[in-house]
Amino acid sequence: MYSDLLQEYQGQLPVGMHLALGGAKGEVVSFRVADYAAYYRQVAREFETGLNNTAVYPLATKPEPVEHCGVCRWSEKCCAQWRAEDDLSLVAGLASRQRSALHSIGVSTRSKLAEPIQASSGRLEGIGREALQRIQAQASIQVRGEHAGAVISERIDPLGTAREILFQTGDC
Repeated sequence: MYSDLLQEYQGQLPVGMHLALGGAKGEVVSFRVADYAAYYRQVAREFETGLNNTAVYPLATKPEPVEHCGVCRWSEKCCAQWRAEDDLSLVAGLASRQRSALHSIGVSTRSKLAEPIQASSGRLEGIGREALQRIQAQASIQVRGEHAGAVISERIDPLGTAREILFQTGDC
């Protein structure tokens, strides 16, 4: 927060921030502001939102796959959590908007996606019928492959052209 205030006053974000731990040693620990700025902004937004409503803290959160995952130091922990939860993010070729649409109807695992899904209107918001069939087929291949302990390969027809999609474990 102090670095954020300094940015307003100085016109630029400080490069480093320092924490004086005190004690007999007078130890000071330094951190790069850029490593913590995004987290600080998120926490500040949530705090301000919480002041205006009856949010219960701590807020329930879980990792969502993003482009930054490839270089993030927490990616191993996130992948372990996704695997433990059989998360939809492990389905090869599944877009984040499709994941959100599936979550909205209570489908949050690969195993559940591999089962037949009945959308109340016959179509899920953000997922066409053919796309739903493809991602269900992919989830089924992956789930069967993990249970069999083998790589399974089947043909899945993506929008009218045949191509082979192999059982994939994703980036995790």
